[in-house]
Amino acid sequence: MRGGLIVGCALGCFALGGAFGQYPLPVPNPYTVNSQNRPAVPVPGDWQHIVARISAAQGDVNVRRGETAELVTATPNFPLVAQDRLQTSSGSRAEVEFDSANILRLAPETELGVTSLEYHRYRLRLQTGTVLYRLLHDFDSQAFIETAAITAAIRSPGEYRISAFDDGSTRIGVRSGRLEVSGPHGIRQISSGESVLVRGGSSVPEFQANSASPRDQFDEWSKYRDRQILSSQVYRRLSRDMSGLEDLDQHGRWVPSQFGEVWSPGSVPRDWSPYSAGHWISTGYYGWTWVDDASWGWVPFHYGRWFWNAGYGWCWWPGTGTASAASWSPALVGFFGNGSEIGWVPLAPFERSGGFHRDTPGVYRNAAIPGAIVTTKYSDFGGRHETQHRSVQAGRGQPPAPPAGGWKHFGDPGGSNSYRQSFADPDERTGWHSFGQAQHQEPEKNDSQHR
Repeated sequence: MRGGLIVGCALGCFALGGAFGQYPLPVPNPYTVNSQNRPAVPVPGDWQHIVARISAAQGDVNVRRGETAELVTATPNFPLVAQDRLQTSSGSRAEVEFDSANILRLAPETELGVTSLEYHRYRLRLQTGTVLYRLLHDFDSQAFIETAAITAAIRSPGEYRISAFDDGSTRIGVRSGRLEVSGPHGIRQISSGESVLVRGGSSVPEFQANSASPRDQFDEWSKYRDRQILSSQVYRRLSRDMSGLEDLDQHGRWVPSQFGEVWSPGSVPRDWSPYSAGHWISTGYYGWTWVDDASWGWVPFHYGRWFWNAGYGWCWWPGTGTASAASWSPALVGFFGNGSEIGWVPLAPFERSGGFHRDTPGVYRNAAIPGAIVTTKYSDFGGRHETQHRSVQAGRGQPPAPPAGGWKHFGDPGGSNSYRQSFADPDERTGWHSFGQAQHQEPEKNDSQHR
């Protein structure tokens, strides 16, 4: 994931040898298919710039971009990066996938900041509202959720519900699993079935055993999403390091090809081609990034390659290497352009970008497939509603620079917060304890959990 989208150039159509849709098998190059002109081992900077996926966005959900501070509408497959903030409004909810195991769900009226995303290490800050964090299975990862009062570290697979309120207090409920809450004077372990309420600032937090929140519609939606992910069979084929693989099971099938088994999308229009239904956004470290409209449009557009498979149409090839979150690419296309339009074409298996050079055009095999080339006006490129059309003609030119102003304001979350509460009696101190302090009124069954 080097800075900027690696681009290439193509000039017109090129005939492929042999039957239509059959590709010559080039000698594999030393670069894995899961990167675009990047070594098999990601460069050091990639490990510090992992991208999370917004996998569900229902209702009015927005992202405040960290680099521009502008508010944009969140859609499924939107890339979430460090310093972004995700916001849900009344009646809305969202889901973020970091990998196959680490998933975060936001209830209505919630704001969550992404402090940092590194390889298998995620640090988040809950400003207000309620989240459910799910660690679905054992995974070599570390996840931390901060609030105004505490930092919670997820320590085992489980289900964790955390709420942050306007008065600075935090409620933590462990439905299953184990987490650790740290304060300036010690660490408190919270295990399955326990719930605590924490108040006070981060310098002097104190906690009290609290009854768990009753399950509600948000919990039921989370359970439904768990079942969809856990029933996926695709993880037997591909790396659990990637998120979104469960969508492949639901929206396509695996078919034979000259490259081995590949994935064929179902229910796409006859004239569909990869990277034709979606839009481009400019994303900090990564440059131009493709956001596909299809619900399954994450993995096949950020890993692997596309090609025309005779008898099946467009198919996605996952590659020969083992993909990881650090080998994610913003898109895997060749770019080309002229004075008024810019176009792109999906890279084929084993194909590398030739670079965007006026005088050194590259030849892309998919450019010979009717409808594979997609173009738009330079002035429209990067717009949420950019107009795209198919073309078999291509030219040369420089790709446009990212818009200086970033994205425009699409909506502002607001309304009352049904999850925000205050203590009935903020002066009542019975049952409250400082971290690291002995507890006298907590039930006996919890005594073994203190540190």
